[in-house]
Amino acid sequence: MGTVPALVLVLGVLRVAAEGPLVPRVSFSYEELVQEEAMSFRAVPDASALLLVPQRSALYVGARDAILALDARNVSRELHPALSWTADSQMKTCQSKRNSQWECFNFVRVLHRLDGTRLYACGTGAFQPKCAYINVADFSFVKKPGGTVMEEDGKGKCPFDPEQRHTSLMTGGELYSGTGSNYLGSESVVQRSPSSMSSELSSSWLYNPTFVASEFVNESESREQDNKVYFFFSETAVEFDFYSRVVVPRVARVCTGDTGGLKKLEKKWTTFLKARLDCSLREMAFTGLRHVVSTRGLRGRPDTVFYALYTDRRGGGAVSAVCSYRMDEVQRVFSGSFKHQGGADQRWAPYAGALPAQRPGDCPLGWDSQMLPSETLNFVSDHPLMDEAVKAEGGRPWLLVPGVAYNRLLVVDVAALDGKSWRTLLLGTDAGALHRAVLPESRGDPHLVEELQALGQQEPVVSMVLTHDQTSVVVAGPAGVVQLSVCRCGRYRACWDCVLARDPCCAWDPQQRLCRRHGGETGTGSWLLDVSGGDATTLCSAHPPDVVAVRVALAPLLLLPCSPPSRLARLSWERDSGPAPGQPLPEAGLLLRQGAPPAPRDLTGTYLCWAEEGGHWRLVASYTVQLPGSSSSSSSSTTTTSSSVTKRKSNRQQARPDPTTGTAATSESAHVVPGKDASTSDSPPGFGPGFLVGLLVTVVLVAAGVAVKRRFFPKAAFPCSPSADDVADAAEAAAAASASAAAASSNGRATTEPERGGQNGDGGGPGDNANGNNNVAAGRADGDGAGDAPGEEGDEEETQKPLLVRLESLQRSSEA
Repeated sequence: MGTVPALVLVLGVLRVAAEGPLVPRVSFSYEELVQEEAMSFRAVPDASALLLVPQRSALYVGARDAILALDARNVSRELHPALSWTADSQMKTCQSKRNSQWECFNFVRVLHRLDGTRLYACGTGAFQPKCAYINVADFSFVKKPGGTVMEEDGKGKCPFDPEQRHTSLMTGGELYSGTGSNYLGSESVVQRSPSSMSSELSSSWLYNPTFVASEFVNESESREQDNKVYFFFSETAVEFDFYSRVVVPRVARVCTGDTGGLKKLEKKWTTFLKARLDCSLREMAFTGLRHVVSTRGLRGRPDTVFYALYTDRRGGGAVSAVCSYRMDEVQRVFSGSFKHQGGADQRWAPYAGALPAQRPGDCPLGWDSQMLPSETLNFVSDHPLMDEAVKAEGGRPWLLVPGVAYNRLLVVDVAALDGKSWRTLLLGTDAGALHRAVLPESRGDPHLVEELQALGQQEPVVSMVLTHDQTSVVVAGPAGVVQLSVCRCGRYRACWDCVLARDPCCAWDPQQRLCRRHGGETGTGSWLLDVSGGDATTLCSAHPPDVVAVRVALAPLLLLPCSPPSRLARLSWERDSGPAPGQPLPEAGLLLRQGAPPAPRDLTGTYLCWAEEGGHWRLVASYTVQLPGSSSSSSSSTTTTSSSVTKRKSNRQQARPDPTTGTAATSESAHVVPGKDASTSDSPPGFGPGFLVGLLVTVVLVAAGVAVKRRFFPKAAFPCSPSADDVADAAEAAAAASASAAAASSNGRATTEPERGGQNGDGGGPGDNANGNNNVAAGRADGDGAGDAPGEEGDEEETQKPLLVRLESLQRSSEA
């Protein structure tokens, strides 16, 4: 692509980013998934080919030098010992020719079910592809009479190079494949075996193709000969008159009843046709085809729909898009005009001449392709390309995500409680993450429900498959296979989180106070769900989140922790129903610093942290800041906070500061659970051990944030970061506080202590919320009050956690 098209693409991406790029609502790290036991893992070197056999509850995995049979319900369990399949005899020859020793293993890239008793597998064989049969009953290779494994030549079925893209499928006992056919990878074929059929070695048929997918389509149930296999690939275009080569996405088709010509095109396809795929938005045209899947009969439509995944890299970044193509549009293009090269300047143009009596490319219905006249065969050989491009459904992508490189795609329809079927995309990235996106009913904005780090950060998702009941997905990568639940409703602890997630398979059960997966149970009429808008204000008004009211003593440098419930939420602070002093720290909280002005007494009061998401407001954290040694009772603190929230209950349109403009905005009610009064502690005011540790950690991390700023952003300032004077004052306060550390330690508990409380319908711990954030001392409690009631055992240990301000939060604030 030239400079001007690349610039247009970048400008288009920037425009989309300015309008608001898609961001997963919540993200979960690999460590969090492991701790939750939300995944099962099986170490498999270089896993790639996945084959699910529901009748046996088996998942077969093609890997490096091995084939495995795993339990489809839990991939960490083996059904049979792994089959070793090496290429020892070819390895020495390969190592003498290749620079990388890693390439000289046998990578199993093709794995299909041949019939009810056998599997068919092919591997790279140290650059000498080979294939073999596997008995399903005892999971063993089919062997020759002498006891050796019965192997076949894999040329044209499996790539020579383990890093070369390819595709294959099995139907009617025949293997259809698109792959490189020689050692150097300079020649590629679309092939069928064992009945030998292949494409011509001509640049007009295939020109440096990269195959990504293939799909079998039964276009006529009454006429088996009309069935087709569609191949999806990208290749160098020959029809464009540009100075540089242009790569375009293609779809090609062949008929399963094609037997080749008699003399011309003998054992070659007589039905091979191809067309360009168009996926564009305004000035952006996507060409980096990565994967294609098909859906059949979903949403009441009998026709097949192809979903194509594109990832383009321009200007050092990535942008991914998903377009869909209806089968009637594909058929229209293949029934249209052919592209022809001719004239004095040999330019490409629509073919204007008369077509042969038997239309080229049609499937042989009631006749043999070997009976085709030479006129038709010559035309097919010279005109495989259609004139028009296949247009995307709706004329634009369903999904456009800048900054993310997707490489695998699955599509599933999820039936929700609202009676609708919501199309859901599962997208694997080149960084090992799995995104789940819900498409709107019409051409609205899609919604990224969550991001799961299924693999390591540097491990791309190589392959994915849904289990038969569509409740879990298996992801394959360089280190092994991982199985994850598609719907993880238990992560949402409150009605607000459950409804705002807009997850079609989850709904809030008000009786059980749980976010539950809908599985056709009875008595679900009262469950709450709104996939379209996530109207938590209306649906959850009777189920407000429980928030713990926390008393803290004012200190020289005090952080009131508050983390956004999701990546889409914005935080806003207020004190005593007015603007809050201090400095907001993104994803960390509100930083209060004593000084003049304001006076210490002017920093006291009740602080409320609100979160806004999609126009819906909820209370996240509540603090009562008082002077050290204050003798006010806990009931007075509770009354102050409760009265503030009660006022909002009576008037939902009460004005509150907007986090971006500072002007008034509406607020929503929340339930405040009364807690303990830290001011009655026996320890010296403001200098308990918990507070001291929190203060020191805060100073260190804030100083680290300033150091990062000076190192990487010398001419910029963090929008919400403390100044150098703030850090110096905080260090001085920490030094003064250390003088009282011994006395504080001897006097027992810290003055600063969080109050605990709330009831949780599913028994979630205090550290749980919709975004997996950690609670911290003198900080916010769980979004719905999950945890122990006041006075229960275990509070003492939990309240000693230090204040944490993550350095990554400061880094993100600099990027904002």
